[in-house]
Amino acid sequence: MNALNKCGRVLAVAAVLFGTACGDLDVTNPNAPDADRARVGPNEISALARGTWHRWYRLGTDVDPWMAPGVTADVLTSNFGNFAMRFSNEEPRIPYGNISGGTDQWTARYPWQEAYGVLGVSNDVLRSIKDGVQAPAASPNTAAQETDVVKALALFTQAGSLTQLALLFDRAFIVDEDTAARILADPNTPLELAPYTDVAAVALQKWDDLIALSSSMTGTISSPQDIMPTVGWDLTPQRINKLANTMAARLLAYTPRTGTENAAVDWGKVLTYAENGITDRTGAGFDWFVQGNGSNWFSYINYYGNEPSWLRIDHRVINAMDPTFPAKFDGSAASLAKATPEDNRYESDFGWDEGGPIGDPLRGVWMQSTHWHSRWQDHSRFSPTAARTPAPYILGTENNLLIAEALIRSGGSLEDAADLINLTRVTRGGLTAAAAADGKDKLLEYVQYERLIELINTNGVELWDARRFETVQPGTWRHLPIPASELETLSMDIYTFGGPGAEMRMDRPARNYRNAIPQF
Repeated sequence: MNALNKCGRVLAVAAVLFGTACGDLDVTNPNAPDADRARVGPNEISALARGTWHRWYRLGTDVDPWMAPGVTADVLTSNFGNFAMRFSNEEPRIPYGNISGGTDQWTARYPWQEAYGVLGVSNDVLRSIKDGVQAPAASPNTAAQETDVVKALALFTQAGSLTQLALLFDRAFIVDEDTAARILADPNTPLELAPYTDVAAVALQKWDDLIALSSSMTGTISSPQDIMPTVGWDLTPQRINKLANTMAARLLAYTPRTGTENAAVDWGKVLTYAENGITDRTGAGFDWFVQGNGSNWFSYINYYGNEPSWLRIDHRVINAMDPTFPAKFDGSAASLAKATPEDNRYESDFGWDEGGPIGDPLRGVWMQSTHWHSRWQDHSRFSPTAARTPAPYILGTENNLLIAEALIRSGGSLEDAADLINLTRVTRGGLTAAAAADGKDKLLEYVQYERLIELINTNGVELWDARRFETVQPGTWRHLPIPASELETLSMDIYTFGGPGAEMRMDRPARNYRNAIPQF
């Protein structure tokens, strides 16, 4: 890539290969990373592949970036200065502060670094297997069966980290085990940035590779709870196959940044993946919960997202449930009152603070709210069981609604779509049942509503839906730029997204906003 200077080139290559901060590497030859550092032996590949699942999970549930997207999507709201929430909540919207100083930088920097950290380890495992390294036999598995298990675990985190890069950033480096091998052989191998659509296409191919492998595996996965403490089920090749299908369906559905891109998705393909995912067309299947232990396994999304002194629910969500309720908090008696929706989930999933809103109104009264999300409050910061309860990552409901949406958009059975919608609309919400006779447009409205209410504080889906359903405010950034610290390393111009007319600009970077946003 011609924008890289020599030093930046070496640093970028090292980060891709080893998945760690460049300053922490002991690279003896500045023109060629130490190949021995990236070699994985037969006694190491299993532990590396297993351990990477934890790092991948934390990437998907940490405060950065997930607090800011939920706020800027107008699902959550906060005017506190942590995690880029305050400045992502300004009205009118302002650019994301892509600078290499201050705390807001971590909204882009942390997921970028962690995604490549996970990717580096996964690639090393897969490259070693491709080079002929086998995992030792582990009863009852033969060495070949155990190697397939290790390969499946590494493929999952490889595909998962590429998926996060595709969903979060405007562009990224596409690196897999073959890229790493080429760079080790020749440090001058070109490393090009690719647009998010290309990153998504490669990630989808990796999910396809995993689906094919897990469909034919004959081995068992030993000590699955040590890999990830799932609730109600253990990791098996069959479970991994279903998880991979759901992840592929999500990738296709959530990559679009606009309504136009959303309409162009191959929804028939989404349907195929989702029907082979964690639920089927009847809604039968399972949820993906991870058991919190208060230390290394927990969801920051729920630790803070259900904590009423930190984040609140945007009044637009309450307005969707009760159209007579003000869509913005303005301090009036109406916006201080309790809403009166017909949806039973208003009482079961949300709290109303009779004491009023929190936060400084001088920062923007619209950032305040009298409501908070309480569905997963047992996992929240001030709960007696904080970070030690099962935390949702992907609910079966999410997969159900992907099937329903795909049926509607691909010309499938509207009756089946309505039945899937009603699994939550009627059973949990107590609302009038959806029916095929309602037609495609109304059923899609129901899908959008159910997703809005049901999937809050699960896995950061709020912005993915808001941008593709076109419910974001003008000027809302629809994806993140490459973090400024990385751009500086690569000797590239710093750019960002957001602000009037600059939600997503693929033709050229937005201007440098380094000094445009006040910091803490």
